[in-house]
Amino acid sequence: MWNNIKKATVKGPPAGIRHSVRAFAWTLLGAAAAAVAAAFVVAPLLDRKTDEMELLSIIRDAAAGFDPTISDVVVKSGDQTVKVEADRADVVYFGQGKMTVNSQEVAPEEGKTEDVRGKREEPRIDQIIVPYGKKAELTLDDGTKIWVNSGSKLLYPASLTGDKREVYLIGEAYFDVAEDPARPFVIKTGDLNVEVKGTTFNVSAYAGEPLQTVTLVSGSVEVRDEGGSMTRMVPDQQFSYDRSQGETEIRNVAVEEYTSWIYGYLLLRDVSLDRLLARLDRHYNVTIHYDPQQLAGVTVSGKLDIEHGVGKALETIGTTAPVTWTVERGGEVTVELSQP
Repeated sequence: MWNNIKKATVKGPPAGIRHSVRAFAWTLLGAAAAAVAAAFVVAPLLDRKTDEMELLSIIRDAAAGFDPTISDVVVKSGDQTVKVEADRADVVYFGQGKMTVNSQEVAPEEGKTEDVRGKREEPRIDQIIVPYGKKAELTLDDGTKIWVNSGSKLLYPASLTGDKREVYLIGEAYFDVAEDPARPFVIKTGDLNVEVKGTTFNVSAYAGEPLQTVTLVSGSVEVRDEGGSMTRMVPDQQFSYDRSQGETEIRNVAVEEYTSWIYGYLLLRDVSLDRLLARLDRHYNVTIHYDPQQLAGVTVSGKLDIEHGVGKALETIGTTAPVTWTVERGGEVTVELSQP
């Protein structure tokens, strides 16, 4: 297990509205420039209970210091920091910590750390930070694929060794976990523990949002909430945890409504417009002004393409909902109910 993960907040200018995909550009920075990304010192804990409590504290502290308005996707790996200006990053691990970022090879130091007794080594812990307006796809060395949504941060071992595969998520990600019955795959969010053997599912755990959800597409999942209660899920179910109330719920859902974002569209069914605009704000990294009370009673249904800019998305919404929108100076957007 991991202890004392020390971070430095990643800062940078907001990316603004992006109307086209920029060419891929990346920069490798030495250890002296590590202040642009979170830096982690990893060592195992001796006491299991203390370990779990410390990990929850680590994740919450990381969420509090996470700045999703930086301009580039950041991959921190050993002594290297990779910044990706393109709207998408594709990160692939090949074993022994070797990796590529958008097909460019990265060669970080092995970066294993011994525990205080010197009896074992822990794998290097890497991280990917995906700001608003960006996405990333990550392939781990066991074949597991993870799609990381805008405004998210993921911590993970560079090499999946040992008897358990664990990652730490702030934000939203879709997982297609390589099956390995002998080694469970665990996602920790700070409030939830999601354990699987090999399955596909979506986890949404954004900092500042009251609900955390797990939506199961295939396979089986066990979810433990902060109070220790365990729920076993079957496909087409969604587990939700209300942080403010400490309450859980499990229900049957149309899973495509919660996973379609990885394909570049949103499948909407009676979604309140204020919730949809909050989602678009994050997806496009653009400030959208609206009156939540005014729009709360307006719902939207249908298939919304989100790959062609915020203007195109709002134009589509305007054909089905009674709203108008204007682009203000500085690129901010205001959405209002249409006048009768």
